[in-house]
Amino acid sequence: MSKPSREIIQGVTYHCYTRCHGKKNLFHSSYVRKYLVDAILMCQEKYVFELIAAEPVGNHIHIIIKTVENRETISRIMQYIKARIAERYNRSTGETGAFWNERGHVW
Repeated sequence: MSKPSREIIQGVTYHCYTRCHGKKNLFHSSYVRKYLVDAILMCQEKYVFELIAAEPVGNHIHIIIKTVENRETISRIMQYIKARIAERYNRSTGETGAFWNERGHVW
């Protein structure tokens, strides 16, 4: 059974939280924290949004983003950031499979 669709409103500020697969403390590593920074920068080149804050905390991240009216949704932005981090991590470690535990929480 799929999860219900999120109610998406443009032009508002979102607090997003997502956890690493298996609750592993992957963000204690400086290179994984750098993957977060690089992913956000790549996303800012591709999409229009305002980054207010981003904080890696051991086994999860918090990101506060303000979307722009009639532009990309928070779901699209977070999907892009999370995918870039997972790709870089898996490539650097030779791992395959999930990096993230769930789709994440958005407030």
